[in-house]
Amino acid sequence: MLNAVQSLIEHNEADESGLVEREPTEQHEAAETMAPLHLIGVVSGSACYRVAASDSEQAINTLSETGLSLLNPDSVEWGPELLSPIEELSSIARSLS
Repeated sequence: MLNAVQSLIEHNEADESGLVEREPTEQHEAAETMAPLHLIGVVSGSACYRVAASDSEQAINTLSETGLSLLNPDSVEWGPELLSPIEELSSIARSLS
C-alpha cells in the first residue's frame, strides 16, 4: 500500500518539478533520491504503521486531490502513472472488506 501511495506522490512531485527549472545542486539531487514517505516505528506483527512524509503538506494535498479526482473522473487525464497506484489501492481495499 505504501508503494502505491508513494507512486501517486512521486508522480505529483514530477509534475510540479517540471514547471520550475532549477540549477542542480548536491542538496537538490539528494532530495530527489529520497522517497517521499517513510515508515516509522514499525512493530513486527502489527497492522498499524506510522508514516512520515518529507513534505507532509504536499503528501496530504496529493491524496486529497486524488480523492477529489475520483469523485469527478472526467476532470482528470488518467494515465498509467495515476491508474496503476489507484488500482493497487482499490485491490487492497477490496481484500480488506
